[in-house]
Amino acid sequence: MNWLFDECMPPTWSQAFADLVVRRKDNTIEACHLLDHLKSGTGDDGVLQWIQSQPRHVMLISGDNSRKTRVGDPRMHLLSVTNKVTAVFLSPKLCQYSGFEKFRALIYCLPQLEQAYDGPVGDRYRIEPHGTGYKCAPWPLPSTGAADRPGPGVSS
Repeated sequence: MNWLFDECMPPTWSQAFADLVVRRKDNTIEACHLLDHLKSGTGDDGVLQWIQSQPRHVMLISGDNSRKTRVGDPRMHLLSVTNKVTAVFLSPKLCQYSGFEKFRALIYCLPQLEQAYDGPVGDRYRIEPHGTGYKCAPWPLPSTGAADRPGPGVSS
């Protein structure tokens, strides 16, 4: 499994996550940070092109699902679906948390993240605080066309 973290996760914490999951018995997860391969500020199109150029399937873990964007600039959470890139988005609330809390959320949701990676390419998921922990669930495109709201069954 290849996972790519964008700038939502500090490079030190994405490296800590990579080091931790690589020590698993099956040694099947490879994780890296966007800045390991691309320059800071690379546009979403450039990120998606890099992902698609990889020989193995890459799942993007991103915080890029905000409501604010430049006029006419499609958001990553929409582009990932149209470009058939599996993506996991941290909720806006989780994006405000420290790198450690984001790391904790990823570890907490590791089984669901593995299922997401093995699921249909191009699906999108969302990790959000839930009770005393976190949940990772599918985040379908809204049927109303309101791209800023989560899909059915997912609270914001």
